[in-house]
Amino acid sequence: MRRALALTEDQMRLVERAARGLAVEARDGFLKTVADHLTGDPSDDAVVAAVNVALDRLALFLCDGAPTKEARP
Repeated sequence: MRRALALTEDQMRLVERAARGLAVEARDGFLKTVADHLTGDPSDDAVVAAVNVALDRLALFLCDGAPTKEARP
């Protein structure tokens, strides 16, 4: 079982702001990826890095499903 994260108010606001810009169905995966990259009492830099990793993974996932130029009418 994972230990709870202790995020500061500013760190939580950063995560919430990043999640708010995502489609509702993408938020769960985003938050799980952020949590997977953090432990205990993370630094501000660690939270920023985790948010960036999660956003990068979502971008890769979304781009993989996008139609290619050849597939467009």
